[in-house]
Amino acid sequence: MQSEGLARGVTALLEPGEGFLALARISLADGVEPPDPPNPPPLPTQQPPSHGFLALGLVLSVLSPTIVIGPLERLVDAIVFGRAGRGSAGSHASWLQFAAHRARLGPGLRSSVLVVTDRRFLVCFTAPTKLWSLADDRAAAENLEPVWQVARRVVTGAWVGWHRLNPKRLRIEFEDGSWTAFTMPLAESAEPARQVAAALAPVTT
Repeated sequence: MQSEGLARGVTALLEPGEGFLALARISLADGVEPPDPPNPPPLPTQQPPSHGFLALGLVLSVLSPTIVIGPLERLVDAIVFGRAGRGSAGSHASWLQFAAHRARLGPGLRSSVLVVTDRRFLVCFTAPTKLWSLADDRAAAENLEPVWQVARRVVTGAWVGWHRLNPKRLRIEFEDGSWTAFTMPLAESAEPARQVAAALAPVTT
């Protein structure tokens, strides 16, 4: 069940006369993604890892394919998770995943939220919260930040189905042929993802 805080956060994003259709608190799927768009805005500066940290990452990558650091990431993703999106640099999927990864940077924890209206498809993030702070989480849900959006007609297909061991994978396709995938924890209901998929179904006349 979606929180009342999220509902209030979505209401604040609506344009005059725009109707809300569906939302889902869901994350980008793990796996190989489209390349970053050409000449994107610079990402916030991060401290480069030390040589010792890179060596540790190499060892961990061998011991556990779910712990990945550095250039081995794409190889491990391909083997363990498969493909999480497809498209050329600068495609809709490319810009979506770049914007979502950029939004994750910085202090605090943020959740990604997909929002569908009768006009737009939006990828939003909650405000940063501290770990294990339920009060902060409620407040963060009311302050959604849109990080990427397109007109709803740009989406040409969306559905929820199995991918390897995950039965709750939401795949969204765009008019340029690119696509990206999202997943929900196995312990959570897939209904929000199904509602988003239904809301994104192409309108037929």
